Amino acid sequence: MRTITVLIRSLPLNTTRVSEALRMGVGLTLSDDKIQVIFLENGTYAITRLKPEIINMNDLSKHLETLPHLKGMIIADQEDVKKRLINDIPYNVELKKRKEIIEEIAKSDILIVY
Repeated sequence: MRTITVLIRSLPLNTTRVSEALRMGVGLTLSDDKIQVIFLENGTYAITRLKPEIINMNDLSKHLETLPHLKGMIIADQEDVKKRLINDIPYNVELKKRKEIIEEIAKSDILIVY
């Protein structure tokens, strides 16, 4: 079994990059591999309560809700979340310190960066 990490650093606004990264993460769960999606830097805004209909963006919530049900892990950098004053995360997200995230990335067999 391989470990595949999807690393999301992009701001989820005005682009479909984050939505496509999450869609791909969900699709990857169809394999026998360990799938983890990690949010860093401005990518952490994607795990907040966004209102896509107001700003005409793709709805990320369906992917963020589905991924854990398919045994995919969602991880966010604890320091980046704190730095951006994000305190309401409605999804099953594991907050980890940067050192732990670096270790997770280093153990990955495949890394896909968005």
